[in-house]
Amino acid sequence: AGKKIYKGSVALDARFTRALTEPGGLSCERMAHISESLQRTKKFLNRGCSVDIPLAGERQKNIQEAARVLQEKFSGFVISVFEEARWDAWLIAQLLVQSFPLTFGSDWYDVDGVRLMLAKRAQLLPMLYDGRSQSSSGALKNLLSMEKIGPICDYQLPKTLEHLGILRYHPEFKKKIQDKVVILKGSPEEIEIRTATSVSVHYLLRHINARRKANELKEIEYIDYLALNVT
Repeated sequence: AGKKIYKGSVALDARFTRALTEPGGLSCERMAHISESLQRTKKFLNRGCSVDIPLAGERQKNIQEAARVLQEKFSGFVISVFEEARWDAWLIAQLLVQSFPLTFGSDWYDVDGVRLMLAKRAQLLPMLYDGRSQSSSGALKNLLSMEKIGPICDYQLPKTLEHLGILRYHPEFKKKIQDKVVILKGSPEEIEIRTATSVSVHYLLRHINARRKANELKEIEYIDYLALNVT
């Protein structure tokens, strides 16, 4: 069988997972070293990869921030973030936004003078951790307040919701997508589609819960997982 090829965020996740088994792991010292220059960051990211992982410059800055903030505020350990937030998913997301503004706190829009915070990455971290803890047979501590997390408004979720007929695009907007016109970051179209996605998922979750046993399916992460595996 040929070597398994990873794409997108899965490829990036696989690279960092491999890094945990390498000398130095992902200690603050090593992260500071590999992000000292763009050349070192690219060498780290692309090691063992069949294609170059994109956005190396942005990822270099994120790694630099992680190394610096973890060392200065959290004794160099990610678990300290969870402990300071008292293992509360919503507090973890808030702490990430406040402590790591470049990596976790930049996902927001100014809408008529009002800050609209979506915080995709900050919510994704506790969601991913909770998914693993729920299947760890007690090896990992479960998080509190998971019902406050999500939805994760990325570019994948609205595609699935539109495919299912839950979201309907205006004909002009749908033609843009079919013609592969780039939707610019911060544009009205991007803001509208992400906020519509958030509202749609909340209503979908409420509708499903009303038809199931109490508390059988109460958290966004299950909807997020199911939606991403439809198409």
